[in-house]
Amino acid sequence: MARTSLIKFSPAVVFLGAGASAPLDKPTMAGFMPHLIRRLQTEFANVDGVKGLLFHIGHDLEDLLEHLASMASMPYVKAFVMEKTDGLNESSLPPLPSNIDPDGAMSANGPRMAGSVASRLRAAVHKAVIQQYRLVDREKAISLYAPFLDLLFAHFAEQRMTERGTWPGLRSGLLPIFTTNYDPAIEVFCSGRFSDYALIDGFKYGASGYLVAAGACTAPWIG
Repeated sequence: MARTSLIKFSPAVVFLGAGASAPLDKPTMAGFMPHLIRRLQTEFANVDGVKGLLFHIGHDLEDLLEHLASMASMPYVKAFVMEKTDGLNESSLPPLPSNIDPDGAMSANGPRMAGSVASRLRAAVHKAVIQQYRLVDREKAISLYAPFLDLLFAHFAEQRMTERGTWPGLRSGLLPIFTTNYDPAIEVFCSGRFSDYALIDGFKYGASGYLVAAGACTAPWIG
């Protein structure tokens, strides 16, 4: 059975947020973002537009990465104009900002950030995330997650009837664990308990140090 089908057929799906890693001394976004913003402001202090972008994004790391990815994917754009919206939501904005010339954006008022800066800024964000979250203490991870995961996987280990049919148990099925974190805590847990848990997909770092995946799934439980 394909992995997607196995996930859909699973009787339970676990979602772990940032709080799941906090006991491992990994900061939540509320704690990490001020540090990241100060770091980027220092590293790019003399680069036009960066301060404006960071002010506009605020403390949303995903939003920052999405903006930078979009910018980096448009190498034909010479510069981006950072404009403060003063808290207006999208529905309340006028059809066209008053400082934008309909004949061209070069007359727009606001700090400009060169398009070439986006890739550098994105790499700096990835580096900061990796430095902060890459290392996880294995014994602490086992101590933290074992009570919950052992109980969960033991509960669903054997075959049983569910609303969607017969659950085959964990020898042929799987229980997915999805994380919204940037740390490999669940993966480290599985490596420390390799005789009980097999990691079939997970958070990885590319050879260049970039983040290339952000999810974890463990299967099967072998009692």
